[in-house]
Amino acid sequence: RREYLISDAREEGFSEGFLVGKGYVMSPKDLCTLPFIEKLLDAKVGSLKIEGRNRNAEYVFETVSAYRKACDFYYQNRKSPTFNEDFARLKDELMPRLKSVFNRGFSSGFYMGKPVGDWTSKGNCAESRKLILGRVKKFYPRIGVAQILVSDNSISEGQELQIEGKTTGFLRLTASGLRTDEGACESVKKGQSFSLKVPKTVRKNDYVYIFKKIS
Repeated sequence: RREYLISDAREEGFSEGFLVGKGYVMSPKDLCTLPFIEKLLDAKVGSLKIEGRNRNAEYVFETVSAYRKACDFYYQNRKSPTFNEDFARLKDELMPRLKSVFNRGFSSGFYMGKPVGDWTSKGNCAESRKLILGRVKKFYPRIGVAQILVSDNSISEGQELQIEGKTTGFLRLTASGLRTDEGACESVKKGQSFSLKVPKTVRKNDYVYIFKKIS
């Protein structure tokens, strides 16, 4: 995305102004077609382009997964007598996933008529914030268990966590079966280590994150 220089036009010769960098407050909202994706598919659209420029793996995963699930459901169930109700329910389930990652608010663009108030955004409108939890200390491939050292914050049973690494890529899962040296536990605090089962290979020093809902 472009960067902009903001100046005060009231000053003779204009002021030096300032450069709008991180956050890009003048950027328009993100185009989101998920709420009416069936209209595009009904029109025989053959492909969807998902913008991922300057976005992280988490954004790409959540966005592509949401649209993939919606498209698959459409083609597999569009002849069902309960399709409209079932598809509406699925989209309601998928929208929070899109809102959980970086976004500038959502717009339907010109697909549903002329948009109102969609050309500026206050910046990141994600509904949750990613917080560092710690790093992977060791991975036991035979049993599919990762040992994690908590360096910041804390984690509880049932909480969502994310593991990222250059080779590992991106892995999101729900914390289940947490164990420390003392045995099974409900939560783990800063400074403690814990282990849990993971569905794929992770690696030493991979970063581990948790999510906190933004009020």
